[in-house]
Amino acid sequence: MAKQIEFKQVAAPPEEALRLKVETAPFEHGEALLKAYALLETANKHGILDLLRGAISAEDTILNKVAGYANTPEGINTMRNLLVLGKSLGTLNPDFLREASQDLAASVQDECKKQPAGLFATTRRMFSGDALRGLYILIAGLEALGRTARKREKL
Repeated sequence: MAKQIEFKQVAAPPEEALRLKVETAPFEHGEALLKAYALLETANKHGILDLLRGAISAEDTILNKVAGYANTPEGINTMRNLLVLGKSLGTLNPDFLREASQDLAASVQDECKKQPAGLFATTRRMFSGDALRGLYILIAGLEALGRTARKREKL
């Protein structure tokens, strides 16, 4: 009859495996490490690391203040309002909002460079198609606010 051979697996010490892993990491993950170093350098230049260090060292103070405010009726309303505004913004087409904000910024910059227009020119511009469309959008929003206020008043 054959004798059973005993096999004992000899595991490398965990320190040795960890040392080997750390030594090979720069070669296996070189590009990621370079990007991480660049990110850290940028964060350091802009003072973000100092801000984080300060926030971490003052964590109890910050958390106590935030928790104290969040426990007030104003804090609760703020959180609820932010959630509603976030949901409302989520329904808007991002391309429309981006284009509108770019057009608004360009218009403000252009108008700041010009001399102020007279009353007749301003009135004529106010009745242009785009100005009327913008006014109608604002009026529709005001009507919605008024309708909601009227409904809430009845409750």
